[in-house]
Amino acid sequence: MRKSIIVCGDVHFRSRKPKKRIDDFLTTQILKLSQMLFYCENNNAPLIIAGDIFDTAVEPYWLCSMVANTIMSFKVDIFVVAGQHDLRFHTKGLKNTPLGLMLSSELMFLLEDKPDLIQDQVVYGKSWEDETPEPIEKGAILVTHEMVVENDKLFPGQSSHQYALSLLRRNPKYKLIISGDNHRPHIVKRKGQINLNCGSMMRSSKDQKDYKPCFYDVDVETMDIKKIPFEIEPFDIVFDLSMIDKEEEQKDRIDFSEYVKSIEIKNDNERPEFRTILKEVIEEAKANKRVKSIITNIMENIKNESC
Repeated sequence: MRKSIIVCGDVHFRSRKPKKRIDDFLTTQILKLSQMLFYCENNNAPLIIAGDIFDTAVEPYWLCSMVANTIMSFKVDIFVVAGQHDLRFHTKGLKNTPLGLMLSSELMFLLEDKPDLIQDQVVYGKSWEDETPEPIEKGAILVTHEMVVENDKLFPGQSSHQYALSLLRRNPKYKLIISGDNHRPHIVKRKGQINLNCGSMMRSSKDQKDYKPCFYDVDVETMDIKKIPFEIEPFDIVFDLSMIDKEEEQKDRIDFSEYVKSIEIKNDNERPEFRTILKEVIEEAKANKRVKSIITNIMENIKNESC
């Protein structure tokens, strides 16, 4: 009989919807949780969540109650690690937190450095900023919440990350490392090892316009991984595109008054030439070739007329 684990990345249950979401965000979250649990129950498989189960450590009781009631509607074991969003002030300890409530109610089980046997597999857990457990034997599974990227940094200047291949190289006894924190999914393989980063359950920003949230069905014996798409509405149905466009306009607009204020003029001899000022403004705006050409022609005409 096929044995599998169902794996999900950052869930981020939250009471307040993201700024530009216009759907019933709370209902959407509960429906996605229900879809996963329904799949788990039908396949007789446990659910593993790789951290950041809640968006903050102070989510209200009524939200915790909704999540708990949904979980109790299914017969599914849920194993988790804690992400920084699950912790108060991003410091260790789950006392008086939503995730702490789930654990004390035995609705979820925390994976730690002492392994659990799940589907006949030895599974270790590494919550945010914990040390990586050293497995006794080769072929174990690790669930971790840390920033793991596939090839490139997520943004310029990012430093608190590691690359998937490096992670696998440093931990040769793990055949599967399930990671959370990075909201972009990837599957990286190396010499019989796999790093599965599931991505986020929800779309919360304009950067996820083309993102299709999924959870994963992993055959623990063959290591075959099946992607299961969440049921989602089109991006333009759940996000206010007009608000996004307006924000982009404001971001691209240059505040020329601030530039003018920055020019200190002591006397007429030190006054910057208009051509110099315009050149600096064009460079700051990163104007395209067409705009630069138009401005250059105008400046040439002004020069000719003044001669």
